[in-house]
Amino acid sequence: GVYRIYNVRYSVDARGVVEKIGILGLTTRTTQVRYEDIRSVETEQTLLERALNIGEVEIGTAATGETEIMLKGVSAPMQIQEMIQSERDQRGRMTRERLGNVPKAAQA
Repeated sequence: GVYRIYNVRYSVDARGVVEKIGILGLTTRTTQVRYEDIRSVETEQTLLERALNIGEVEIGTAATGETEIMLKGVSAPMQIQEMIQSERDQRGRMTRERLGNVPKAAQA
């Protein structure tokens, strides 16, 4: 038979959240979501996963209205959720402050 080996890498950095999925390195799929585009960050854990402090973090965007990236089997999902939410909120505040400093005529 043919065995598929999935290699999944998640990264959360200054630009946003990236999910890179590859099958034996022959094909890869990369999904990147900027903090400014994130509309929801949710966690999902079973009872056992809560005890082990692992779980899933689901990241949704307004573009699709659905989960864009799902970080599966990650450690400390609540902390990851809080970190992403905090960065998202901070960037939203910065954007609003920038727009607040633009003259009204330029905003039209």
